[in-house]
Amino acid sequence: DSMVIKNDVEFCRGVYLLPHGIIVGESNVNLKCNKTTLLGNNTGDSKGISALGLSNITLKGCKINNYKYGVWIANSSESSFLENVIENNKFGFMLNNATENVVLKNLIINNSLDGIRIENSLFNRIKKNNIAYNKKYGIYLESSDNNSIVNNVIKSHINPGISLDGSSSNWVSQNIIRDNADGIALLFSYLNIIEKNTIEGNAPNGIMISFSGSNKVKNNSVVGNL
Repeated sequence: DSMVIKNDVEFCRGVYLLPHGIIVGESNVNLKCNKTTLLGNNTGDSKGISALGLSNITLKGCKINNYKYGVWIANSSESSFLENVIENNKFGFMLNNATENVVLKNLIINNSLDGIRIENSLFNRIKKNNIAYNKKYGIYLESSDNNSIVNNVIKSHINPGISLDGSSSNWVSQNIIRDNADGIALLFSYLNIIEKNTIEGNAPNGIMISFSGSNKVKNNSVVGNL
């Protein structure tokens, strides 16, 4: 019930019951799913797709449901995650000690904790994703610097849509952030740029900044927040 992939794979479209998911075992591997569904049973530390200590992986077109982590990446770099549907997991994406990865054009919805969680990671690009109806945070950065969060739609979370916790020199731009607890929250975070975002209908705050300094907040549309 666990699959290790060390070469390029293209899946035939279907539903694969894999309680322990797929482990990527080598760098320079392309996984093309063709809208295949990987289905777990959301027990223990299960991961839909996992990679540890690798680089240059591509994951495209997968539907990943019912794991603790939809996609789990640690100590890995220069990889791309494109056009996947990550739904009904605990965490959608988890990036830990990850560098220069791209998370692009994914649908990340209805996960029971965070849509994307990034810890101790640098220079990742989170771009053009639709992140909605996850039960905690849309995107949560902890101790992560120099990442970019650009052109995402982030809506309907009971915690902030984007949270930066102990994270500095990140670029948050041109996102649509609606109907979350706070739109964007900064805590112990410095030298971030928050610009050109549309922040609407969040409560209680559009942007909340606590114990943080030297951030640039400019040219945002912040309306209808309570």
